Amino acid sequence: MTYSLALGPFHPAWRGPQRFDLRVAGERIADVEYHDGFNERGCAERLPRLDLPQALHLVTRVCGTCSFAHSLAFCQAIEQLCGTEVSERAQLLRCVAAEFERIASHTRAAAGILGALGMDAYAADLGNLREQAQHALLALSGARTIPDLCVPGGLRRDLAARDREEMLVALPKLNRGLFRFLDRLIDHRPLLARTVEVGALTRAAAEQFGVRGPLARASGIARDTRADAPY
Repeated sequence: MTYSLALGPFHPAWRGPQRFDLRVAGERIADVEYHDGFNERGCAERLPRLDLPQALHLVTRVCGTCSFAHSLAFCQAIEQLCGTEVSERAQLLRCVAAEFERIASHTRAAAGILGALGMDAYAADLGNLREQAQHALLALSGARTIPDLCVPGGLRRDLAARDREEMLVALPKLNRGLFRFLDRLIDHRPLLARTVEVGALTRAAAEQFGVRGPLARASGIARDTRADAPY
């Protein structure tokens, strides 16, 4: 039996309004059409009309979970256009902040998946690891989320010696906790039953939809921006 199923545009588990039109054949999703733009705020159109401080404020708040990544890309574009040099220390601290934000974002997404699968205890463990990453970001930037840290030419603040020592202690702890978590999870049979060969995305489909990041690599696309264009 083949039928169509529309999901959205609102669901409590989604980060924003979006719509999925699924074509289902038996128990298999044969095709999906994705629709976004339900919460369009016109950021791209507004930016050219703002002065630099207002534009940076807006860019930093496009997305709460990847705020620093947006501000970093914005500042790097301005620096490239203006030929502005950034000190090595500022570049390194930018990289650290970006990685802390990425860890927090990815562990949050993974915890959401585990929660949707009914694995609440594992989701809570990932939530604790995310808290550690956000605490480290707080020590570096002064904010757990939406850090107003990056500015064209460098950073708003330097890393204090005390905060540096705290981060050097926290990082190995976070790393050990993540690997212990993976060791417990990797062979978990209920998880394998719900994920292996379920919802697989072919390489051709991934390339068609412009998939990036871990999803692209899981589909066989050997692309990693951190290796292809190191920041």
